[in-house]
Amino acid sequence: MSLNPSLRTSSKITTPESHYSHSRGGRFSVSPSQDSHLSREERKCLEIQGLQVQSLVALGGFSRVYRGISSTSLARRESVAIKVTEITERSRFLRREMNIIRTIQHPYIIPLHSIFVNEGKCYIVTKLAEQGDLLDYLMQHGVTQEETARTWFRQLAEAVLYLHSQDIVHRDVKCENILLNEKFEVQLADFGFARIVDGSRINPYLSETYCGSLSYVAPEILKWKPYHPKPADMWSLGVVLFAIFNARLPFFATTNWDMRRSQMRKTYKFRTRVKKNLSKSAINLVSYLLEPAIEKRLTIEHVIRSKWLKYT
Repeated sequence: MSLNPSLRTSSKITTPESHYSHSRGGRFSVSPSQDSHLSREERKCLEIQGLQVQSLVALGGFSRVYRGISSTSLARRESVAIKVTEITERSRFLRREMNIIRTIQHPYIIPLHSIFVNEGKCYIVTKLAEQGDLLDYLMQHGVTQEETARTWFRQLAEAVLYLHSQDIVHRDVKCENILLNEKFEVQLADFGFARIVDGSRINPYLSETYCGSLSYVAPEILKWKPYHPKPADMWSLGVVLFAIFNARLPFFATTNWDMRRSQMRKTYKFRTRVKKNLSKSAINLVSYLLEPAIEKRLTIEHVIRSKWLKYT
């Protein structure tokens, strides 16, 4: 089955000049001018920490991600991912990421190995997800069977429930940031845009950072007004679920205006063969998540209790 090329998208939302948005460490926001090789100082710093770099995995505007081996334990050598980030004047995102990933621990969130700072660089080391990311899986295998989709989405939902219960929002949930470990279990990763929020749904904290990838951001973000980030995470979950079922994204546009118009009109369409074989409760869950009105959109608690996820 041929895949919609929009599944692999590099489009980021285009922000007003007064706001900053960047896909931190994103594999598809490659900066050609950035040296992908480790400097002698970087390599020495990693060696002191018992880390050996094997290869470059991803290259972004401010970050590089390497595959490596940790030999800190004499019992075994562990495969790890090493994210090297330049510390700049815009490093408030990095500070938040460091603070959050130090405090979270969940079976479906990528485990932290270590984190350290040296010579203007931040090194975030996590366990390596041996099976790559969900995007690569969908690109290779196409549409996913409903039972597999249910298992993965339940794991992802449990990770987001854990975060939201801690008043943490991810703000960059997408297929590239959903990794698969050696057991093919979901591992939510990349907390570069995550932050802690206060307030309930009735009196919520409103975010003013317009971040993420265009294909995954909620329509309220594209209004350029402060928005409630928890419902925005839920929209992104809906996009991921649609992509798992269809091996393509629900909306495709090259401008913010066109994207928001498609979102508000709910123009997405399931593949005919997929829709024919998919349960009604699964189709309904996608619709309730890709709901433009945030007051009608499901919360993560509603998703966990949904008929589709409760079915076994």
